[in-house]
Amino acid sequence: MKPHTRKQSIYDLLGHIQKRPAMYLRRPTLDSLSDFLTGFSVGRNFGLHSNNKEPSFDDFSAWFCIHLQAPCAGPGGWYGAITDESRDEKEAFDRFFQYLAAYRRRVPLLEYHFTLSPAQRKLYAAAQRSSAPRQLRLTRYKGECCLFLHARMPGRPGWYMHSGFNSLPYSRQSLAKTFGITDAQWRQARKGARPRA
Repeated sequence: MKPHTRKQSIYDLLGHIQKRPAMYLRRPTLDSLSDFLTGFSVGRNFGLHSNNKEPSFDDFSAWFCIHLQAPCAGPGGWYGAITDESRDEKEAFDRFFQYLAAYRRRVPLLEYHFTLSPAQRKLYAAAQRSSAPRQLRLTRYKGECCLFLHARMPGRPGWYMHSGFNSLPYSRQSLAKTFGITDAQWRQARKGARPRA
């Protein structure tokens, strides 16, 4: 997959919505489209990125699905899960903010850092048919058994959520298969792993 050579506009986004509304909207209605565009406008004014002391909101949905083992079928997996466990819309609204508060309170307990070699990046790019990250960060948070993998792409600022794992052994297996991470890299990452207080 080739990276986009030009920055996409709102009209490109609307074209995507018109072709595949279910990817962006809960229902293909004018009300849903209006809500989406209002949220899009507000988001542009506030920005989606948090300060460095808080987790990125971009990862909230993945955290919800992985940490709470909620099904992610359909758009907004957290939406369906919260709705299913709530008696009414008010309770669902309140629960969303309870989950959000728990997400924002998360404290990293341990981080493993990996820098991919050119051969590992080539392996990933060929297998995934996409550009490869240059660095990986695997994080376990206090009170959580799952781990979250973030990646850093060349030429792009910041980290993005790549995937999550239910255990350290499974993450080792997956990183070996997907990126070619070696035992030596794990030893180095463990040696350089930063425990958090």
